[in-house]
Amino acid sequence: MESAVAGTSTLNVADAISIGVRHVGQQWIPWAAAMGAVLFLSLVPFITLIPMFGVVAAEDFFDVRIQEGTILGSAFAWIFFLLLCASAAAALVLWLNSVRNAYRQCQGEVITIGSFFALRGLLTPFFTLLSVVVIVGVGLVMFVIPGLIAMVLLMYVPFAAVEPGSTIAEAFVRGWQAFVDNPGKSIGLWLLVAVVYCAANFMYFALFIIFPVIQVIMMVAYLMCVRRPIALGVIPAGT
Repeated sequence: MESAVAGTSTLNVADAISIGVRHVGQQWIPWAAAMGAVLFLSLVPFITLIPMFGVVAAEDFFDVRIQEGTILGSAFAWIFFLLLCASAAAALVLWLNSVRNAYRQCQGEVITIGSFFALRGLLTPFFTLLSVVVIVGVGLVMFVIPGLIAMVLLMYVPFAAVEPGSTIAEAFVRGWQAFVDNPGKSIGLWLLVAVVYCAANFMYFALFIIFPVIQVIMMVAYLMCVRRPIALGVIPAGT
């Protein structure tokens, strides 16, 4: 496997960005299709609000209480809630698999649209991410600053969790060590990613471009920090 970081233990942010952009450019269709599907699912719950607003408008216009409309409105409220939960779950699965697919691309593998919605093998990444979220959340409650510090110190942990055979404890150890070995450049990368994400939030559809690139860049950066080989493209089968 061709390595982009052979002979060095130092994170190279410029190379991480270059390799990340290259990988996404080579396999952008699965990323775009999966994100488009999740975006559509996130809009579906709000379609159920239309009948509810219709019932409310009819009651206000005629100044009457529509019993059937009240029952219908309650049903649609539950449907809205369930669909909202389903879309949130789909977004979570997409995020977890986006990290795993970033790893696969860095190993020279071909990703598919279906691989963004696979459930097998997500328990360790999920509970690792949940642990990080809890730690950061508690830190944010404690005057914000501790949470931001934890967010930076644990920036590589979710990416370490998708390595084959990884456990939650191993993900924390490897993620922590990756940061400790490259603290300055890792902080710089985190700040760059934060700024880019903030800018992308003002242009919603920019996330279609920014999200996959950032995920792969972060994975490349992690692999550089732990001195893992990184494929610069798809490796043909049998080689």
